[in-house]
Amino acid sequence: MDFKGVNQQARQMDDFAMAVKDKRPSPVPGEMGLQDVRIIKAIYKAMETGRRVEV
Repeated sequence: MDFKGVNQQARQMDDFAMAVKDKRPSPVPGEMGLQDVRIIKAIYKAMETGRRVEV
C-alpha cells in the first residue's frame, strides 16, 4: 500500500461531515477522542512526576 499524500485527519473530518449530513453514526465517536486525551494527559503527568499513572 502507498499512503503518500494521504492526510488521515482530513479524511476523518470529511467522513465525520458526511456522517452528519447523511444522519449516520460516525465510525470514530467522540468517546474515542476523549479516551485519547485521557491517555495523553496521563503520559504528561507521568513525565512530570516520574511515577506510573493509571488510566
